[in-house]
Amino acid sequence: MLEGYYNLTDTLNITRSVSIRAAKPGKVVLNGQRMVQVLHIETSGTVDLIELEITGGTSMGLDPQKAGGVSIYAATVTFTNAQIHHNWGNYVRLAPDSNHSLAVCETAA
Repeated sequence: MLEGYYNLTDTLNITRSVSIRAAKPGKVVLNGQRMVQVLHIETSGTVDLIELEITGGTSMGLDPQKAGGVSIYAATVTFTNAQIHHNWGNYVRLAPDSNHSLAVCETAA
């Protein structure tokens, strides 16, 4: 993904296997602007999120089971060198049938 600060006006929905890597480490910010959830991942496949910053997401007005930052359903997701912070609601919501791993990641309030 190209370097940039992406102000989202809609949730990014991932419905298939994919790998998203920042072109420059630490230089891709996905910001929900306190208006939308940042990522909703629902796939039976594998998703790799590498060197992304996920911030500003909200679950306000959504199903209370959803997260502001990332919701994961039935997927295997790997976060590598990711920063997930300043999201409202849960930061990451994991459905019972999902798997995830964190490698050198930061989560903060």
